[in-house]
Amino acid sequence: MKTFTHESIKKVFGKIYFPDIIQDMLEHEKQCVYPTYSCPFHEDSGYNLVVNDNKYYCFECEASGDSIEFLMTYKKMTLVDAVEFLADKAGVKLEYFDDPNLKQPLTHKKSTKIEKWNKIEKLLKELLD
Repeated sequence: MKTFTHESIKKVFGKIYFPDIIQDMLEHEKQCVYPTYSCPFHEDSGYNLVVNDNKYYCFECEASGDSIEFLMTYKKMTLVDAVEFLADKAGVKLEYFDDPNLKQPLTHKKSTKIEKWNKIEKLLKELLD
C-alpha cells in the first residue's frame, strides 16, 4: 500500500502556518498574541480557540490537536486527504513509497499528553543539537 515519506511530511509541516490555513474556515479575532477563533466544536460565540504554528486548543471545550486532527474533525477528511490538503496549501509535492507492511489505510492517532511532551522534548533536542 502506498504511503508518504517521512521527509515529505516534514517539508509540509516546515512550510505551513496553521492560522493562515484556517482563517478562511472560521470567524477570527486578530487582537491577540496568537490568533483566536470561534471554536467550531461547541456552541459558543466567544473566541476560545487559540491557534499557533501547528496546534490548536479551545479553552472552553478543551478540543486540541494539530492541523491534521483539525481537518479530520472539522472538515471530516481522511488522514490522506488532510495531508494532501496541507501539502497543496504549502506548495509541497508529496513523495510516496510502497510499504509492503501497511495492510490498512493510514490513521492519525490522537496523542496523550505524555506522548506529546515526549515528542516536544525530542524535537527540542534535535533543534539544540
